Amino acid sequence: MLRKLAVAALAAIGIAALAPGAASADPYPNIDDFCTQTGTVSWSEWDVDNSHNPPLLRIVGTHRASYVNTTPGLLNTLRVWHVTYQPNGGSAGYEGAFAAKCSSGTYGGELNLTKQPPPLSSFDQRCGTTDFTNGSTSYHYLGARVSSGDTFRYWGTTFSTPMAFGLSATAARCD
Repeated sequence: MLRKLAVAALAAIGIAALAPGAASADPYPNIDDFCTQTGTVSWSEWDVDNSHNPPLLRIVGTHRASYVNTTPGLLNTLRVWHVTYQPNGGSAGYEGAFAAKCSSGTYGGELNLTKQPPPLSSFDQRCGTTDFTNGSTSYHYLGARVSSGDTFRYWGTTFSTPMAFGLSATAARCD
């Protein structure tokens, strides 16, 4: 459905769509897929090639979100996703991570978990796989993904103080 609408809209403004040999990813995922799917959700990266008349819309790469695990949120469920990007003819690399805020299978926003270098030392507890508590925050191991030589570990977190209580998710980029 989304693909037909996108092609119709592009044709209306004079841009032809061409994707020979392109990945089989959807142009855009259904946003609620991040609240209902497990496994991988993929979508295409498009670019306009102005060297043709009319200009052509080409797929230049593919984004892949890999489901990690689920952890409780305060008023929702947090579903953690690890995202890579692979340009056509290139290697896949880490793009970022997020926790989709879900309620009854409906997407309600996200929590950015993207971690940039430098990676943490392997001696940091967040680079292990054992649940632990640090101060008023407890960490529950959710899973890991490896991209571009780094290991990304994902954690559900619970914090409590006499004045506050919270549930969230976090990530660590480990060497």
